[in-house]
Amino acid sequence: MIYIYIDLQLKNKVKLRIFNIYLHANNTHIQQSLTLEKEILDHIQQAHRRQFRIIVMGDFNVDVDNSYINKQHHMLKLNFI
Repeated sequence: MIYIYIDLQLKNKVKLRIFNIYLHANNTHIQQSLTLEKEILDHIQQAHRRQFRIIVMGDFNVDVDNSYINKQHHMLKLNFI
């Protein structure tokens, strides 16, 4: 799991935090992924407290519309989303 974010303040005083996130396709390092998810959520909460508007984008390697594919190994990713 990899992420990057940037804070912007636009001309009209709007503050914006943009996240780009990549979740690995396999779940071999679940504990590391959970730690990074918590870190990302902390950054999102901090942005809310500082009155930022937030955009989250990226490759989550999960199909939220296909319940057949989203068996046990994708449930952690769905919880994060």
